[in-house]
Amino acid sequence: MLYEFNIMSTSLPDMKYPNIKPTYVSELSSFSFEVPPPPKNRSLKGLDVTFKYTISSDDDWVWFCKINTTNGVDLMYNPKVFGKPESGEVGIWLSYWPIGNALDTGDKVNVSIAVISGLEVHECGVSLVYTDDEEAEETLENNMGRWIETLGGDL
Repeated sequence: MLYEFNIMSTSLPDMKYPNIKPTYVSELSSFSFEVPPPPKNRSLKGLDVTFKYTISSDDDWVWFCKINTTNGVDLMYNPKVFGKPESGEVGIWLSYWPIGNALDTGDKVNVSIAVISGLEVHECGVSLVYTDDEEAEETLENNMGRWIETLGGDL
């Protein structure tokens, strides 16, 4: 597990029967969706972003994940990835972005995996992560004085 810039991510071999089924999935390396209203008594906490890939060359691979929205969120992340799948094997990158408080119902969210070199994207997806309203208020109150840098700052 890698934790940097408030984003948690990991890269693993593909799973035949994953319990992870993204809400929004595309066979392309980019897609868009609208933020739906949250379930009753829940608040949007963040996004789980994932993509499946194969290595297309033995050279270094360079890619980044970009999220932008119609309300001004504009984030880009190029993680350090340790380990890679064998030639011809599929890998999967999983990440959690705690940006729920920056998204509103109806916002259009654009997610893209931009590949500069070295790999081929087979599928990417996003799931919305929710928290109970009471839990969210309690966490916010406990952390207000400690948050100095938030996601969306200078990455």
